[in-house]
Amino acid sequence: MIYLQTEGGLANRLRAIASAYKLAEEQNVTLTVGWNMDKYLNCAFGELFALNTDILNITNRRITIFDKVAHKILPSRYFDIDNEENRAQFIADFQADSNKDYYIHSFSNFYKVHDYNFLKPVSSIDMRVSELLGSTHRSNLVGVQIRRTDNAQSIANSPTEMFIEYMQQELQTNPQTVFYLATDDMKVRSEIIRLFPDKVIYNQAESVSRRTKLGMIDAMIDFISLSRCSKIYGSYWSSFCEVASDIGKNELVVVKKI
Repeated sequence: MIYLQTEGGLANRLRAIASAYKLAEEQNVTLTVGWNMDKYLNCAFGELFALNTDILNITNRRITIFDKVAHKILPSRYFDIDNEENRAQFIADFQADSNKDYYIHSFSNFYKVHDYNFLKPVSSIDMRVSELLGSTHRSNLVGVQIRRTDNAQSIANSPTEMFIEYMQQELQTNPQTVFYLATDDMKVRSEIIRLFPDKVIYNQAESVSRRTKLGMIDAMIDFISLSRCSKIYGSYWSSFCEVASDIGKNELVVVKKI
């Protein structure tokens, strides 16, 4: 069995889970994930996702030293695999002997997989996304993810003006283009709507704070909506757009200064 303690925001957790799930699936073992609710993601897993697999278990708490002791997970089988050396060692050890229990800690795509089919949004979120996107054909739907607030790298390297330029270019190429806008900055949202009237779809949330259940559900709506676009213009240093692109198998253009 693999015990995965993951951290951070939604996308960071999902890419670590997808990596561990792939390994568990290959070796036909069970994966248990510690999905602790904290200031980075204060929402239970089951409020966001519906599982369609019997090898993945979710516990809405941190996996602690007591779990490791109870399952006799020795230090030699504990790996913080966001360290490259530890990552290679864990994968080699696990593939050589998957009958043991392993405890790993990660928030990265450590096994380089891009398959998230085992994770589906709960029906209420799926319905809300369908309502927002309506009858807009995927080929005409372009996602725009503008990350602000606490992400200094995105703010510095992905200015709003560059997104606007890309959006104007898309409309010149295809006047039927409709944009799905995902942003955590309400001022940016207002500006984009003003510049592109009748061309912007967005979830009317007043906040996408990761500290609240409602904020995380609204963020999940943005996340799934982006995955259903034909292309995403995403912010630099944001795993949110990267994983949404992986899920949707769509083109990702990271907007950044040269």
